[in-house]
Amino acid sequence: DENLPPRKNQEPLKLLNQVSVSNTFISIKNILLNIKNSHQHRVQQLFLAIKYPVLNQTLLMYFLLTLALAGIEASLFLYVRDKLSWSHFPASIGFTYIGLMMVLTQGFLVRKIIPRLGEYKTLMWGLMIGGVGFAGVGVTHWLWLVALSVTLLCIGYGLASTCLSGAVSLLTSKDRQGSIFGVHQSLFSMARIIGPALGGWFYRDLSPSAPFYLAGLIVFFALLVGFSLKKSFPKTGKQ
Repeated sequence: DENLPPRKNQEPLKLLNQVSVSNTFISIKNILLNIKNSHQHRVQQLFLAIKYPVLNQTLLMYFLLTLALAGIEASLFLYVRDKLSWSHFPASIGFTYIGLMMVLTQGFLVRKIIPRLGEYKTLMWGLMIGGVGFAGVGVTHWLWLVALSVTLLCIGYGLASTCLSGAVSLLTSKDRQGSIFGVHQSLFSMARIIGPALGGWFYRDLSPSAPFYLAGLIVFFALLVGFSLKKSFPKTGKQ
């Protein structure tokens, strides 16, 4: 073809093409190797965190609390639709209220309560209040009791999660905070994956109230773990 360059002039193009393909495969290999190393590093950090007595219990409580919340988020919308006959609009208002309560708790109430009670008592009260709130949603079909339970849920979760996040930082040395924070986020992500699947399964195969009872039970277990930390939990916030 007259439009094609002479064969001799095509040799540099072939060479560049080969180099490009080779670089592509090398890049893919390096990316996969980095992903593998990152995964192995994260697993190593997780097992390392388990070795620290107070830190491992704190991370376990954080995982359980996040698992409880993640397990009822999707189920809560189905619950108010099936039990209270709510449409999308009132349900969206309800979830907006939940978000506002979380912000109010973590941005205002925590600052008022921790200086008076300290981190440990605030954590334990948060777990108790949150556990009642989680289970309480599934107990009743009355709107005002559902609203009260959701309010308790938000306050309890906000107090407890803030104390646990702060404790993870206080219990970790500065040179290890990055890696432990990675473990912290990995547990958070794991709970956010497992929770909705578990809650949906309970809602479908057991009863609409089952995910909320399960969440309350999970928080109660976290509360039991918390009793073992009475003397070792950080207490820097109390004045």
